[in-house]
Amino acid sequence: MNLKAVLKGSLLSLIIVIAALFTGALLVYFNVLSETTVSIIVFCAAAVGVFIGAYGIARTSEHRLLLNALGIAVVFSLVIFLISLIVNGGFAIHTRTLTLIGGAFAAAFLGALFGK
Repeated sequence: MNLKAVLKGSLLSLIIVIAALFTGALLVYFNVLSETTVSIIVFCAAAVGVFIGAYGIARTSEHRLLLNALGIAVVFSLVIFLISLIVNGGFAIHTRTLTLIGGAFAAAFLGALFGK
């Protein structure tokens, strides 16, 4: 596994997720979207960010595409876990967090599949 490429792809995916979440927050703030769509925006932003990061690593890497792409999902899942740990003040993983992590792994798999 190429650790440098995984970290670069993870950073790219986190930047995309942050930009998508910021855009979604602005759309909700200015009443373009309703507040009930926030969870959908979060799931879609995470999936698209991880997919693009995994796609990018699959295009640049020559060997072990799936392992490198799933490395991005692992790093993303650890970041989500740490954010959940900080926000909740303890170890609490809910079904939404598990769905987000599962979606990240599925998006990474698809990114590696479409990347080559």
